[in-house]
Amino acid sequence: MNYIIALICLLTSQLHEGVCWNSEGTEFITAFMQSLTTSMTIPDFRLAITALQPSTTVRVIIYNRSSEIIRSLEEQVTITVPIPTNTELQGTVLSSRNTIIVRSDKPVTVVSYNYKSCTADSATIFPVNTLGTEYYIFAPIKSIGSPEFTVINYNQTNEIHVMLTGFVTYNGTNYRSGDNVTIILSAFEAVQLQSNVSLTGTRIMSQYPIAVVSGNNCDKYYTYCDLLFEQLIPLKDWGKTFLVSSLAVQNYNDTVTIIASQTTEIQYTTGGMSSNIILQKGNYSEIILLPNYSLVITATQPVMVMYTFVGGEYNGSLFDPFIMNIIPSESFSNFYIINTEIHVNNYVRVIAKNSVLLESFSGNNTVLNTSKWNFMTGTEYAWTNIVIGSDNKNFTLQQCSPFAAYIYGIKHCIGIGTTAPAVNRTPHCADFNVDVAVTVTSLANGSIQVNWTKNACADSYLLQLFLANNLSLLEEKIVNGSSFLFIGPYNHSLYNLRVRPMLAGETCLPQEEQFIHLGKRTTVIAQAFVDVIGRNLIDPAAIAKALENKTYFLLNALSPYIKVRVKPAN
Repeated sequence: MNYIIALICLLTSQLHEGVCWNSEGTEFITAFMQSLTTSMTIPDFRLAITALQPSTTVRVIIYNRSSEIIRSLEEQVTITVPIPTNTELQGTVLSSRNTIIVRSDKPVTVVSYNYKSCTADSATIFPVNTLGTEYYIFAPIKSIGSPEFTVINYNQTNEIHVMLTGFVTYNGTNYRSGDNVTIILSAFEAVQLQSNVSLTGTRIMSQYPIAVVSGNNCDKYYTYCDLLFEQLIPLKDWGKTFLVSSLAVQNYNDTVTIIASQTTEIQYTTGGMSSNIILQKGNYSEIILLPNYSLVITATQPVMVMYTFVGGEYNGSLFDPFIMNIIPSESFSNFYIINTEIHVNNYVRVIAKNSVLLESFSGNNTVLNTSKWNFMTGTEYAWTNIVIGSDNKNFTLQQCSPFAAYIYGIKHCIGIGTTAPAVNRTPHCADFNVDVAVTVTSLANGSIQVNWTKNACADSYLLQLFLANNLSLLEEKIVNGSSFLFIGPYNHSLYNLRVRPMLAGETCLPQEEQFIHLGKRTTVIAQAFVDVIGRNLIDPAAIAKALENKTYFLLNALSPYIKVRVKPAN
C-alpha cells in the first residue's frame, strides 16, 4: 500500500483562551526582601530592563531618596541597573525609603536579581496596571531561614488587611495564626513581615492595588540554603488548568504547591496516576514531582500554583533551591522576552503544543539549540529545554500558538528561576498553500524511501531518522535533490522522521511525527511535519501577492511562523 503525504506551507493563527500574564508596561514598583546576611561578599542587587520600542527613556527611582538613574534604550536592548545595597529590607519593618520605581515613556519589561554569596534568586516584575487587591502568600520553610513577604503600596494611602497563617511580631505586638493585622501604608511605602514558621496561605487584602513579593530569606533542602522569592500573582489572574514539567535534579524530587481561595475540587495526574483532592479557603496541598515527570492540574475554581526547585547534587556540583510561579495554560502567551545571566548556566523551559513544536523558537534570527521534546501524557503538549549557557543574552521567543516559557539558572551553590516576561502581542498569521508532495515508503528490504518535489521553501534538506522509544539518531543526511533512502535495514518498530528545510545555509525549524515501519514485511507510509522559518517580519502585502499569484518565491520575505503541515492523501 502506498500513500502520498501533501505538504502545506501555512501560517496558523490560534486565539488565546485567556489573558496572558502581561509583563510589559511603563511603570513598575518593587522592593528587595531580606536575603541571608553574609560578610563574605558585597550584595549585588539589580534590575534588567528591556525596551520593546525604539528610543525608550527609562527612569529608575528609589522613593524618598535623591536617587534617580536615567537611561535611553533602543528596541530589544537590555540594560542592567545596579540598586544600592542599603535598599534591602531588614526583618519585620515598615519603610518609606526602600521602594524602587521604574518609569518609562514606552513599554519595557523588568526582571529583578538578588545575589549574595551562595544565595540568589530572580523574579519577573509586573507593571502597576496588572496589580490586584487580593493575594495569597507562598512563604515556605523546609528547615531553616525566615518565611517572609513584602507588600509594596502604589501611589495613594492604602489600608492593608493581613489574615495570618503563622506567628508574626509586628509593631511590638505578637500575632498568631488566624489573627488579622491591619496596616496603613502611605504612597510607595513597603512593609515586610517575617516568621519562623510557614506563612503559606496567608491572605492579603487591600483597598487599592498593591504588589506582593514572597518567599524565604534562605531556605535549605539538600544542599546550602538559598534565597527564595517571586512576585505573586493577584487572585484575579489565577487559573484552572496547569501544565508542569519537572526541573528536578536526578535522584531528587521537586515540590508543586496548590493554593485555593475557596472550596475547590482538584484533579492532578503525574506518572500515569490520577488523584483528587478538595481544598478549602486558604488551604494548600503539596505534590511531589519526580525528575523528568510532568504534572497536569485541573481545578473547579481558580487556584495559584507555585514550583519549588529543591536543588541537589549532580556531577560534583551542589545546586540550591528557588521558587517560580506556574503559568495557567489559559494564560499562555505568544511572545516572551528572554534575559539570561552570566552568574549561572541558563536554561529556558518551554511547554508547547505537539502540533507546533519548534515552529518558531528562534531569537535574533538564530535558531536555538533544544534538547529532545518530552510529550506530556494525556495532553496535546510537550516540553523541552533551550540551553543558553553562562552567557548574558537577550532575545524574544515567539510562536503563533500560545505557550509557556520559564527562565532558570543553576551553578554550584546557586539556583535562580522565574517566569519569562510575557508580552501581550499576537503574531500576524495567515494561511496559504504550496504545491509540494512528499512520499515516505517502507520498502520490502527494510529500507525507508523518502521522495519530495523541490520548491522555493528550501534549497536543501536535512533528513533525520530516529528510533522513537529513545530518540536515538539512526541516520542523517543533507540532500540537495528530492529523494533519499535510509538504507537500514530497519526492523519493525516505531520511528520518528524529521525533515529540516535549509534556506541559504541556515537550518530551519522542523516538525516531526511518529510512524510505524514494518521492516521487511510490507509497505507503510510515514507522516512527517516540516517547518520553515523566514528571516524578516511578515509583510502582509507580500502574503497577499503570493496568494494571488500562486507563487511562493517570496517565502524568504515571510516570517516568523511558516509551517509545513503534512497529512495523508485520500
